[in-house]
Amino acid sequence: MTIDAFAIVLALRQTRVKYIADLGALAKTNPISAITFSITMFSYAGIPPLAGFCSKFYLFFAALGCGAYFL
Repeated sequence: MTIDAFAIVLALRQTRVKYIADLGALAKTNPISAITFSITMFSYAGIPPLAGFCSKFYLFFAALGCGAYFL
Protein backbone atom coordinates (compact mmCIF):
# COMPACT_ATOMS: atom_id res chain seq x y z
CA MET A 1 0.00 0.00 0.00
CA THR A 2 2.81 2.39 0.83
CA ILE A 3 4.62 1.75 -2.42
CA ASP A 4 1.36 2.21 -4.31
CA ALA A 5 0.59 5.52 -2.61
CA PHE A 6 4.07 6.90 -3.25
CA ALA A 7 4.06 5.65 -6.85
CA ILE A 8 0.78 7.42 -7.55
CA VAL A 9 1.97 10.64 -5.94
CA LEU A 10 5.23 10.50 -7.92
CA ALA A 11 3.35 9.80 -11.15
CA LEU A 12 1.03 12.72 -10.48
CA ARG A 13 3.97 14.94 -9.66
CA GLN A 14 5.04 14.74 -13.30
CA THR A 15 1.69 16.18 -14.31
CA ARG A 16 0.18 19.39 -12.98
CA VAL A 17 -0.52 18.11 -9.44
CA LYS A 18 1.74 20.05 -7.10
CA TYR A 19 -0.30 20.52 -3.90
CA ILE A 20 -2.78 18.38 -2.00
CA ALA A 21 -5.57 20.75 -3.02
CA ASP A 22 -4.89 19.82 -6.65
CA LEU A 23 -6.07 16.27 -5.94
CA GLY A 24 -9.66 17.55 -5.76
CA ALA A 25 -9.92 17.67 -9.54
CA LEU A 26 -8.07 14.41 -10.08
CA ALA A 27 -11.24 12.48 -10.98
CA LYS A 28 -11.80 14.80 -13.93
CA THR A 29 -8.21 15.00 -15.14
CA ASN A 30 -7.03 11.41 -14.54
CA PRO A 31 -9.83 9.05 -13.43
CA ILE A 32 -7.75 5.85 -13.36
CA SER A 33 -5.22 7.37 -10.97
CA ALA A 34 -8.06 8.76 -8.86
CA ILE A 35 -9.67 5.33 -8.51
CA THR A 36 -6.34 3.68 -7.71
CA PHE A 37 -5.48 6.35 -5.16
CA SER A 38 -8.93 6.07 -3.55
CA ILE A 39 -8.66 2.29 -3.24
CA THR A 40 -5.21 2.67 -1.68
CA MET A 41 -6.44 5.21 0.86
CA PHE A 42 -9.49 3.09 1.71
CA SER A 43 -7.15 0.16 2.26
CA TYR A 44 -5.09 2.29 4.65
CA ALA A 45 -8.28 3.12 6.54
CA GLY A 46 -9.22 -0.57 6.83
CA ILE A 47 -12.41 -0.68 4.80
CA PRO A 48 -13.63 -4.34 4.86
CA PRO A 49 -13.02 -5.90 1.44
CA LEU A 50 -9.48 -4.51 1.13
CA ALA A 51 -6.07 -5.68 2.36
CA GLY A 52 -5.84 -3.12 5.17
CA PHE A 53 -8.93 -4.58 6.82
CA CYS A 54 -7.62 -8.12 6.55
CA SER A 55 -4.32 -7.22 8.18
CA LYS A 56 -6.01 -5.33 11.03
CA PHE A 57 -8.56 -8.13 11.45
CA TYR A 58 -5.89 -10.82 11.82
CA LEU A 59 -3.76 -8.62 14.04
CA PHE A 60 -6.58 -8.00 16.52
CA PHE A 61 -7.67 -11.64 16.56
CA ALA A 62 -4.07 -12.73 17.18
CA ALA A 63 -3.88 -10.25 20.06
CA LEU A 64 -7.14 -11.59 21.49
CA GLY A 65 -5.83 -15.13 21.14
CA CYS A 66 -2.77 -14.24 23.22
CA GLY A 67 -4.93 -12.67 25.91
CA ALA A 68 -4.19 -9.01 25.11
CA TYR A 69 -7.73 -7.83 25.83
CA PHE A 70 -6.70 -4.23 26.54
CA LEU A 71 -6.52 -3.63 22.76
